[in-house]
Amino acid sequence: FLLRLPPAAADGPVPLVLVLHGHHGDGAVADDITHFEAAADRQGVAIAYPEGTGPLRRVGLSWNTGGGFGWAEAHGVDDVGFVDALLDTLIARRLVRADDVVASGFSAGGMLALRLACERATRFVGVVDVAGTMPDTTCHPARPLRVLLVQGDRDADLRSEHAAVRALHLTLGRGHAFARSLEGAFLFWARHDRCGPRREAERHDRWYAVRALDCAPAAGATLVTIDGHPHAWPGGERSWWLAPRPSDAVDAAEMTLRMLR
Repeated sequence: FLLRLPPAAADGPVPLVLVLHGHHGDGAVADDITHFEAAADRQGVAIAYPEGTGPLRRVGLSWNTGGGFGWAEAHGVDDVGFVDALLDTLIARRLVRADDVVASGFSAGGMLALRLACERATRFVGVVDVAGTMPDTTCHPARPLRVLLVQGDRDADLRSEHAAVRALHLTLGRGHAFARSLEGAFLFWARHDRCGPRREAERHDRWYAVRALDCAPAAGATLVTIDGHPHAWPGGERSWWLAPRPSDAVDAAEMTLRMLR
């Protein structure tokens, strides 16, 4: 994995953001497309880019998201345990603060971030899912936490992935039907975070946000939808030269950093 430490790390442990790459990506790609570095350095935040597994070491890497696809899931890779071990190592070496960690991810990485919210809620102050469906996995979070969901209204991949995961559940009859669109995931987390029925809508020039109100302390659910945005990291770069161009209306890295204490 890649680890970027800010200058403030010389004085002791710092907050941490995990950035989980998309399907067939890797840590270097996640670093390139997300634009975390400058803002994280200014705020004294470490950024870690873990890498999934695949049949050829560094090629075709995937996560075991519970979404019904990928080499890692087919081979039963324990990616939740991998993240546990990674955090334990960074905390034991006094590089990061145990009580100030956010998990974020793009596409399949966003799905894994939500799985971590389901299975390891006590390890994170918040999770960020950019363009990933909610995985088809039993979800019983140990506590409420902050959840940020980000999507583009021109993201054909996100819509087709949601349909495929749902079809897999209906065909194989396995697991629990927790696979959801991000609108459905927002409602799930608003309920889990013990939010009230009130919602706050915030409209900007090229994007809007819906927030659940009256939630449990230090918890809450927010759904951000970006006009005309495709399957890409908002405010970042293309993953390769034929990939869709991301919108600059929203800086998803900045939004993620705001979730830290």
